[in-house]
Amino acid sequence: MLTIPAAIAVLSLALPDTGWTLVKKTSRFEVSVLPIPGKDVEAFRSRGSDSIPLPVVGETLIDLPGMIAWCPYLKESKILRTVGPDHFVAYQRYDLPWPFTDRDIVVDVDIRRHPTKALIEAKLNAITDNSCPPVPDVIRLTDMDGSITVRAVGKGAMQGSYAERIDLGGGIPISLARMFSREMPAKILENLLKECRKPERIKAGAASPLVGWLDSALARKGTP
Repeated sequence: MLTIPAAIAVLSLALPDTGWTLVKKTSRFEVSVLPIPGKDVEAFRSRGSDSIPLPVVGETLIDLPGMIAWCPYLKESKILRTVGPDHFVAYQRYDLPWPFTDRDIVVDVDIRRHPTKALIEAKLNAITDNSCPPVPDVIRLTDMDGSITVRAVGKGAMQGSYAERIDLGGGIPISLARMFSREMPAKILENLLKECRKPERIKAGAASPLVGWLDSALARKGTP
């Protein structure tokens, strides 16, 4: 069976490639953190491995409403409008445990395909949208950027990353925010890979247009 490296990684251009501190390691995942100058929150990076085809992961990630099945604390996820092919404005609400206030966010999701690299990339950015005003008693997150990348290294193998830098807003102690950055990355990755192994996700991946796109992309790249 082919091993598929996967990762959650902060890829913001403002963040360096070095200086990360390993804070947690298990048999499947490792988590590293990086202080952000002028911020109390930390950047985080987690890595792991599995054997899931790119089309299955791609279809799972594109299913924004379906994220509530695997993203911790996510209570609501919906597409507000379609901007263009593979480009959406979405609303998401997070149900945090008591005594913390719920958070929500309006996020621009721009998915791009790079055939010469056999790579799918999604850019994520928090935005303000007049069609979705703030909800009473919910803290609106406005400082977030990130990316998701899925790179094929063969028909049955891929390398992936989920990148995010986010300010959780007021009302959460620094100690809890830092615990979040150490515990959540590996949990998100673990849940995503578990979701991708569900029969309905495998079936959706097999029927995905990404299968044909992947064959063409690998042919251009010269990858077996």
